[in-house]
Amino acid sequence: IYEIPQMTVVQKITLLSDQAKERVRNELGEERDVYNEGENPSVLESLLSPRAYMWSPDGRYLAFAGAMDSDNTDVCIYDNQQKSIQRLTSGPLDVEITGWSPDSNWIVYEAISRYTFMAGLLIDSIWSLNLIEKQPQYLLGSDDSGEWNVFDLLGWTSSETFVANVGKWCGEKLVEVKVDKGISHISYSGYLGGVTLDEDKQIVFASVAEDGYLGCFPELDPGLYRLTLHSDSIVPIEMGYWRAEYLDTVNKFAVWDLVDSNNLWLYDAEGSPAIEINGIDTDNLVLNPSPDGKWIVISAGTPVVGSK
Repeated sequence: IYEIPQMTVVQKITLLSDQAKERVRNELGEERDVYNEGENPSVLESLLSPRAYMWSPDGRYLAFAGAMDSDNTDVCIYDNQQKSIQRLTSGPLDVEITGWSPDSNWIVYEAISRYTFMAGLLIDSIWSLNLIEKQPQYLLGSDDSGEWNVFDLLGWTSSETFVANVGKWCGEKLVEVKVDKGISHISYSGYLGGVTLDEDKQIVFASVAEDGYLGCFPELDPGLYRLTLHSDSIVPIEMGYWRAEYLDTVNKFAVWDLVDSNNLWLYDAEGSPAIEINGIDTDNLVLNPSPDGKWIVISAGTPVVGSK
């Protein structure tokens, strides 16, 4: 951990114990072809995940997955004020940090059953942890439906309630979850992909793919849909193959067609197009709005192998 702008080392954390290193060696083997055999030690993948390290909103704590005292990863925190490290869990499964509550009191994390090259980290269950009580709280799990590989924490409706899309590949449920109790409300049961939530955490745009795509068999026709939390209604916005992304500083949903990829629209929360941007190749689209919401930097286009 570096302090900027001086770039001085504040803390060095060794993430793998000798036990964990031995586990990696045993699981990989000497002649193992990880990519073709489709497996990799989940302890390594949980450390390499983009969500392996996450600062609390107040900036005091860094939550991270570490295997410092055992052969699997646990939830650990680095206290930026005390300059101390603490291991908070000791479960039998590896973990992946998912998010912090807005008040920095709760950590949400996944218990990982295993890793496969095609599906990534497979999820056994979702847990929360209060920094004061330091007692893991079971929230929801895959139960009899098999392992999940989708858990998208979309946003927080309060300091103790979050909205998530969970399931296999495309997601099977859109749920509200209390960090101290578990699921409090199921907003939608069914396959949804590309789910994005608005600033007030009440309006959801979600895309539905065709039957059989990634093993998903949705009840709805392919298209982009609008949902309201705490309502059973789901309203089609555009039919076909669409994707949406909420831009918080702009307070609009960016919407584009995955097939006829030449235009980009900005929709309001009511599901109406407000702005149309023409001539955008929406393949590999990356949108970066400015903090004041006046500008959007758009990176787009299909990469060509061997070219700059």
